[in-house]
Amino acid sequence: MKYLFILALLMLTSVAYSQSGLAAPIFEKGLVRGTIVDSADGTPLQFATITMHRQADKAFTGGASTGTNGEFILTKITEGKYFLKVTYVGYETKYVSNLDISSAKSEYTIGAVRMTKNALQLKAAEVVGERMSEELHLDKKVINVSQNSNAAGGTALDVLQDQPSIRVDPDGTVYLRGSSNFTILINGKPSVLQGSDALKQISASTIENIEIMTNPSAKYDAEGSAGIVNINLKKQSEYTFSGIANMNAGTKDKYNADASFSSNKNGMNFTGGFDYRDNMYLNDQRIDGNSLYSSGSTNNLTNLNIRDKRKQYTIRAGMDYIANESNTLSLSLSTGKIGIDRTMTTHVDNTSPMETKYAESRSVLDIPIKFFNSTMNYVHKITPKDDELSVEATFSRVTIPNDLTTNEFVTDPTHSIRIGQPKITVFSNDAARNEGRAKINYSHKFNPQSTLELGAQSNFNYRNFNVVNKIYDWTSSDYTTDPGLTNDFKFRNNVHAGFVTYSNEYQGFSFLAGVRGEYMDRLLQQQTIGGDYGYTKLDFFPSFSVSKKIDDHQLQLSYSRRVNRPNENLLNPFPFYKDTYLSSSGNPRLLPEYINSFELNYQKTFGTVFVSAQTYYRNSTNGMLQTFTTDSTGKMATTFGNFATTNTYGSELSGSFTIAQIIRLDPSVNLFGTDLAGDLDGQSISKKAFNWTARLNTTVTFSKDTRLQVSGNYFGKSMDAQSEVEPFFMLTASLKQDFFEKALSLTLQARNILTTSDINLTSTGPNYNSTIHVRNEVPVVSLIMSYNFNNFKRSARPNDNIDVQPGL
Repeated sequence: MKYLFILALLMLTSVAYSQSGLAAPIFEKGLVRGTIVDSADGTPLQFATITMHRQADKAFTGGASTGTNGEFILTKITEGKYFLKVTYVGYETKYVSNLDISSAKSEYTIGAVRMTKNALQLKAAEVVGERMSEELHLDKKVINVSQNSNAAGGTALDVLQDQPSIRVDPDGTVYLRGSSNFTILINGKPSVLQGSDALKQISASTIENIEIMTNPSAKYDAEGSAGIVNINLKKQSEYTFSGIANMNAGTKDKYNADASFSSNKNGMNFTGGFDYRDNMYLNDQRIDGNSLYSSGSTNNLTNLNIRDKRKQYTIRAGMDYIANESNTLSLSLSTGKIGIDRTMTTHVDNTSPMETKYAESRSVLDIPIKFFNSTMNYVHKITPKDDELSVEATFSRVTIPNDLTTNEFVTDPTHSIRIGQPKITVFSNDAARNEGRAKINYSHKFNPQSTLELGAQSNFNYRNFNVVNKIYDWTSSDYTTDPGLTNDFKFRNNVHAGFVTYSNEYQGFSFLAGVRGEYMDRLLQQQTIGGDYGYTKLDFFPSFSVSKKIDDHQLQLSYSRRVNRPNENLLNPFPFYKDTYLSSSGNPRLLPEYINSFELNYQKTFGTVFVSAQTYYRNSTNGMLQTFTTDSTGKMATTFGNFATTNTYGSELSGSFTIAQIIRLDPSVNLFGTDLAGDLDGQSISKKAFNWTARLNTTVTFSKDTRLQVSGNYFGKSMDAQSEVEPFFMLTASLKQDFFEKALSLTLQARNILTTSDINLTSTGPNYNSTIHVRNEVPVVSLIMSYNFNNFKRSARPNDNIDVQPGL
């Protein structure tokens, strides 16, 4: 009944829209329609600007911007002779002439206007123009990966960490505008993995662009407090067979290879590829903690050396079958393995009023991940260009068994002599995830600017965990089970949703409005202690975006409501980690965190200069925070709770301009403040901080085949309820040389060139304080080779800049 209630509500909303007078306007006098597309691959260009001028005196008489499918329409045109001027950021201006509006011919359909990327003329060598490094659309920011040479041979993670709004910590945690909670999609579909694990799976060479949606429309899942990162992979449809292959090797045992291909014949398009990565990551940490209590204080000094060996294989295949103009079927499969072998050596000095203890622990973590994903998508165009019905079904399975073996020794003060027999523990978790999604969407286009879309969706998420902790008994020469960490639990988190959105244009303003209803059914079954923790909630998530484009100016205002739902690790009350000095557990009564997000953005081009200002405000309630406490022995305990309300506000400023036609600078800065207030373990907390990050990409184009790119990223101080991270800086450089008309390229790359990327963190609590120093691996030098056969990524064709004659 609850699901029917959601669908009924959305159907009533759609009826209300259709009867509200927002349907297609009644055309008066003349009319001109058409579409604006990229000349290279035919991609529709959303929000291109079309202005109409009188032929005689070039006077402006009206204008419009393109919709999501690149379509536009100009109405109420008086009798006369006109021409159109078409502009789009990063593309050459296009003109459409000979529009003679009269009673004899009052309507023109000019078809597809093909826009060509800007090109520079450098001495005798022609440099093919490229899109701007970023583009601002109605509900997203688009990052064009082809502009980032520093990501060559890398992954999606390498691409994103060059963005001012993205921060990547040494442990791999990714933050979008200060929040690590965001959703990752691939070609608009959920990724099998999330976070840095998902981003490390995707080779940068296979990416066309990345869409950052900090205020996504109601069409998308509401999950993710910071928004959605959608990674669009390259497609190929013009050549019979084409592909690209990449290989690279880097210092400290880093080896990668990937390949992608596409074949098109008789309406059947096949795609496939593989990805292989074998990398070592090095990390050193120093943790100095002090616990305070009535009888004195305890100091715990820990030096940790981490060596991560990550080896992964991925195979992917896909098929698109275009049966006819109205029916398209797509299938995709991917499978792979990720092997993570981590060794950790820890030296501990624990000083209390009673005694000083010295210890060394050696841990080996083995995580052999296997995953499988399948997606089916069917699109039926009921009425071509007007009505479309799509059905999607996905299924994925991930097994994540992991084993952690730890040997803990008592040592002398130099940690060179081990005393007695070590404490040996084996911690294993046989975890498995089964997830699926069923989705149906319907869209109706009243006219090129006016579209109604509605749909229903169910996400199914089932996870099983079998956690066993064993301690070696030296007396019996066998392992005994530790009941304090051994537990078995199951987790279900299903979300059923429906949505409706409506887009249109009014008085030159393009807008997109919608609402999404989601019913969450959550159940954690802690089988070891016999406790069931259930939670259900029906929520509504409205969204709204409006954009106004005048010549080269673009303004955008947007709002969305989103949610951050706790996962099983945050909910399980049983400790998921425990040793002599630390214990961590979850809280089964955690509530979802709700976020209201507002943005006001501006974009402008001044000839070859591009500037963008994105301002934002985000209010979060029921904020989930990790808390730290220590006992009289200095042992630390961590858990989670809904403690805070957080307000984040800021502005991202970015631009792009050239110097002497060979140097392009892409600077950006993200200025933001955070206010945090709440109650933490009975104590009122209040924090205010102003932070900033900055990026400067400098690209020097020596010739059409030689390019140098240097990228500097500065991360200002950041904070949460109990910790602060000091500023740090990262510098990356790459030199790329193309051969044989760009079919072959070599890139020499150096990441973390300077020793300025170390992390310094300070944490405080009711009875403790600590400082943490994390030293990153510096530098990392790689040599990347890429081979592109049959032009896998097409360039612009000649003669695309000729004047466009309107269709008859």
